[in-house]
Amino acid sequence: MVGSALAVILLRTLLIVLKVGNAMDGVFVGVLLSGVDTVFGIMHPFFEDRPIALYFIHQGYHLWCLSIAGGILGFANYIENARMSSIIYFL
Repeated sequence: MVGSALAVILLRTLLIVLKVGNAMDGVFVGVLLSGVDTVFGIMHPFFEDRPIALYFIHQGYHLWCLSIAGGILGFANYIENARMSSIIYFL
């Protein structure tokens, strides 16, 4: 649970730094972050002597969660940018 919260905070930071402005780009960044997590976590099933299928189920969970979170946060960036541009337009 703590790892998921930290991953979403990292995802939000990446979306802000990369200036992601829509939901699909947010999903893409979430999938990329999940790929990085998959690469760094590949050693665990070998050292823990667990089935590789269990590892893929675990990583699939991260893929779905980070892609959905990226889409929601990307859409939030889109709404925030649209609101700020309308405020600037009226000034």
